Amino acid sequence: MINKLTISKESLFFISIFIITIFITCLPMLSRQLPIGDDWEYHLLRIESIKVGVLSGQFPVKVNPIFFNNFGYGSSLFYPDLFLYIPAFLRIIGFGIEASYKLFIIIITILCFISAYYSGMGIIKSKYTALTISIIYCMSQYRLTNIYTRFALGEVQAFIFLPLLVYGLYNLFEEEFDKPWLLIISFSGLLYCHIISFLITVIFSIIIIIIKFKYLTNHPLKLKRLFVSFFIFLGFTASFWIPLLEQMNTNPLRTQSSRMMRDFAVSIPSIFGNNYSMTSGNNIPIGISITLLCLFRLMLINKEISNNKKLIDEFLVLGFILLFIASDLFPWNKMPIFFEN
Repeated sequence: MINKLTISKESLFFISIFIITIFITCLPMLSRQLPIGDDWEYHLLRIESIKVGVLSGQFPVKVNPIFFNNFGYGSSLFYPDLFLYIPAFLRIIGFGIEASYKLFIIIITILCFISAYYSGMGIIKSKYTALTISIIYCMSQYRLTNIYTRFALGEVQAFIFLPLLVYGLYNLFEEEFDKPWLLIISFSGLLYCHIISFLITVIFSIIIIIIKFKYLTNHPLKLKRLFVSFFIFLGFTASFWIPLLEQMNTNPLRTQSSRMMRDFAVSIPSIFGNNYSMTSGNNIPIGISITLLCLFRLMLINKEISNNKKLIDEFLVLGFILLFIASDLFPWNKMPIFFEN
């Protein structure tokens, strides 16, 4: 009876933290008005256009019918929208566009929490550490800024799959790679959410695989599973990348931008500052969170969890490397012209 009572209290605690986290992060979505940001018109138009396209008999919707005063535009050929069928379905069954979007954001936040908890639990093997990871992840400043300031719906969706990708790489190199579906789902989900997030994760994953390729050659079964997973991924995502490549190879495309990659680089003080400013380099400061993360790492030195301290340190170093790349200390002006457009 005591054990059952203890388990019940622990479960109640976890459920309470989950509900509180979701409530706090989604609180603006519970208001009557819709919090709008930079790209709100475009993304709401995508949702509404999918709804109209489906009702008119088009499935999947590749040419968005209500773009440009109902002339239509092939936005879906270049911008993945698989998961936007969720709010589009809500529109079809009678929800308003604002309610559909709000519910979609709440669903995404719930999935982010679950994804972070599952991945943290799989790597660290500690329920309370996994819970802490989930809270920090859902409340991360960049994720919330994407929702409420930038209205970057593609990146917001991508947050669901990033923890699964980390867990998948951990399973590949630190375990028996008995869960190859983690890499398949995470990369497929990222591609169907946001191409830029997908490309960034692919680049870093390839770098990691190259560094550890000798390890993979010594474990041929893992290497075989990795190749099989790659081809399964290609099959799962063919409905997007085949039309995309077809358009890029058959139609002349023209892009124009007045800003270079180096224009988005930010200073080190602004990265660690506490003031958010959309006018000073479009940067999103980290503030005190990095300091807390380092302190959290120090707290783990003498704990049982220290068995994973090498992995934790690798992720911490990788985080600092990414911050350096995002800063104006990185020689963006010496990068190839590819990075200047």
